Amino acid sequence: MEGALAVAAECHKNTHTLKFLLSRGIRDSNWYALSRAAVWGKMDMAKMLLASTDEPISSKSGEALNRAASQGYLDMLNLLIDRGFDVNARNENGQTPLLSACDADKPLSILIQTLLDRGANIAAKLIKMPDTAYHYQGGDTPCK
Repeated sequence: MEGALAVAAECHKNTHTLKFLLSRGIRDSNWYALSRAAVWGKMDMAKMLLASTDEPISSKSGEALNRAASQGYLDMLNLLIDRGFDVNARNENGQTPLLSACDADKPLSILIQTLLDRGANIAAKLIKMPDTAYHYQGGDTPCK
């Protein structure tokens, strides 16, 4: 669900607007706003949103990690994993961050290797489909 924080993160991509809203006590759907910051690689926004919430990390928060992986933002990916995000969390389409990284237009081997080093399950399958990271790009190695 979109709220003021998500709109600030998505439309304005402006740290000042987000900071203003947070300073006024706006706390609507931090996880959705975080996923918007992740898709744009806005580390400053992500750090603000993470610092402003007491909400426990849940399945809703996995979308941000998948967005960072699909967009190739290694620093964002590491920030979220360091903050306790599940490296095998599934997004609304059933993809794990590793599958999202493999499905990217230009998969980055450093990002894929980081996910594997941080505990990504290479055998995780898409929900209702047999594809794993090994099969995603049609080869014998993950994401080729």
